[in-house]
Amino acid sequence: MKLTRTQVMVGTGVVALIAIICLIIHFAAPKDTPIVAGGGSIYGETASTDTDGWKPVSNLNEYASLHASISKNPYGIDLLTFTNFDTDPGYVVTGTGGWAIQIRDPLPPGTPGSPPNLTPAVQFCSDPTCSAATASCVQFNSSGPVYFNVRPTNAQLNPLVGGGPGGATQMVNFHDTTSDCNSPVANACDKVFDVKLFTCKGGTNPVFTLTCNNNPTKCQVQVGR
Repeated sequence: MKLTRTQVMVGTGVVALIAIICLIIHFAAPKDTPIVAGGGSIYGETASTDTDGWKPVSNLNEYASLHASISKNPYGIDLLTFTNFDTDPGYVVTGTGGWAIQIRDPLPPGTPGSPPNLTPAVQFCSDPTCSAATASCVQFNSSGPVYFNVRPTNAQLNPLVGGGPGGATQMVNFHDTTSDCNSPVANACDKVFDVKLFTCKGGTNPVFTLTCNNNPTKCQVQVGR
């Protein structure tokens, strides 16, 4: 689902801005493009032609709109495509009734226990409270915005502005501020470990969990076409 090129993606560097939200003022009106979330770093990006970009709900929550035309995006934000994950690389989901995607990042290197943080780094959702993940679904608006929420501890949601012609002019970036995650080796904790999809039609359990180890800079979730 192409959000006014509101994308949530993950890239190699945090500066790559969790590559999800990018916009450039090339045209007067926002265009129809996807919102994406992905692997590597965790970031949000709006389309290069989107003049709106991300807007704050709070210091831990931003939202962006798809500006979908019926001809290009008849499903609105009810079309999710998962690509370059370790399994199901090209999995398309629709008919969700509302959705929430939990994106976990790895624990700091050398931390005892399971590889991922148990608390999601980011929740990418069809409503501000990510209600599908708690089985308390609110009324779904397939023409509504999408939300990029980060966990409230040891994390920052950094709106960044920059980029050259044809690149992102506005991005939203997840950054884990735990000291062990800030090594020069690469913000080791700021990348995607796995994603869990919850839908309002799917009940209380995740519809699926996809890991992002084989291509950590390329995993992405796209909303819209």
